[in-house]
Amino acid sequence: MFVNGEYFSDFINKTLEDFGVLEKFVSITHDSGSNFISSSNQLSKLYLLCAAHRFNNIVTHALELDYIDKLISKLKKIVLHFSHSSKATEKLLELQEKDNVKKIDSIYKNSMECDLFHDRY
Repeated sequence: MFVNGEYFSDFINKTLEDFGVLEKFVSITHDSGSNFISSSNQLSKLYLLCAAHRFNNIVTHALELDYIDKLISKLKKIVLHFSHSSKATEKLLELQEKDNVKKIDSIYKNSMECDLFHDRY
């Protein structure tokens, strides 16, 4: 169900009046949907775009880019290679120690978690 800006502005006005805070209402923060922008304009109030929604939109868009998808696939292959080969992991740890590279613990407990995460995203 799509709710238009007029509905939202009427609802916001009524709710603020019911709580007795209409005069104190300065701005509204929202997800940049056209219905919210319209309601903000109808209310003649400043509106701020929600940073979390904007960040989510940026990340979602980036994950849809072909070169990001290819990069994630390559990184997944690297992670899976080391998680399936104890010899490769041992050699990697040896090289890291030799080059004084700080060891970073994997966020995955096993390769299945890696598969599940990357299949989802």
